[in-house]
Amino acid sequence: MPSDVDFLEAFARTVARRGSHVAVEGPEGTLTYGELDARSNQLANRLRSLGVKNESRVGISLPRGMLELLTMLATVKAGGAYVPLDPSHPEDRLRGIIKDAEPQVMVVNPGSALVSASEGYTLVLDSIESATHGQDETALVTQVAPAQLVYILFTSGSTGRPKGVEITRGAFANFLGSMAHTPGLAEHERLLAITTTTFDIAGLELFLPLCVGATVVIADRETARDPRRLRQRLEVGDITLMQATPATWRLLLEAGWRGDGKLRMLCGGEALSPALADRLLAAGGELWNVYGPTETTVWSSLERIVPGYERITIGSPIDETQINVLD
Repeated sequence: MPSDVDFLEAFARTVARRGSHVAVEGPEGTLTYGELDARSNQLANRLRSLGVKNESRVGISLPRGMLELLTMLATVKAGGAYVPLDPSHPEDRLRGIIKDAEPQVMVVNPGSALVSASEGYTLVLDSIESATHGQDETALVTQVAPAQLVYILFTSGSTGRPKGVEITRGAFANFLGSMAHTPGLAEHERLLAITTTTFDIAGLELFLPLCVGATVVIADRETARDPRRLRQRLEVGDITLMQATPATWRLLLEAGWRGDGKLRMLCGGEALSPALADRLLAAGGELWNVYGPTETTVWSSLERIVPGYERITIGSPIDETQINVLD
């Protein structure tokens, strides 16, 4: 995937050559690339009928799973920018984000406390069928530009008050293109997604596989939160790549995970200690230390950590970027 190709274009190319291959597995079942493309077109057309256009903000507060991914993909197909809102977060925090983001459309599940939180239209969905039934599956013709927003993610900020970070399509496409070849992801691979969509690294988990023809396996909420369940899921042996923070990797090891020598591991979000690196190298196949703030689009630099390493650094910048050391 070239780093200058919009990720929706990369997805379309993947659909053309991998239509019958499983694109996503989740708590609800599976979708092939062809099915995911058709269903996301249907929901994109529905969102467009509700007024979503280029850079329209769409708030998404849905449980982990394929419907959440489908809604994010449909939003971008309609030209909009998605604003993820974790339904497990405190209601006051979510309402504060909605007040700042002012989404034109909110997509929530039945029973959500956010049904009346926005002045825009609220779309209530409880399944992929309810999202797409009776909708046109013709692909939308949407003119997009690299400077156009793709998502807005709210971080805690240094003051504790959520602050919105606006990410452009060009920056996101460059990130995905760079990750596609280093550390890389191949068509035969299966990536286990465990990160809430309100954490920017989820963008790699959900969209990188779709750009290269691999399969994204979305862990349910219980598996993503419980290291014992996560260990059991990894021990099935079908997952080839997973990313997590050092804290999550540490909990996984403490839960008894010993690895199979094949898993490729991305570790970021906090400093990677030599002690943890040594334990992960003993368990997995590859270990990558990744670094980057939300404002610079997920990961900004990376380095493979190999046995016998001299020191752990944040490595080299991703494609088409540079790092300036100020002091």
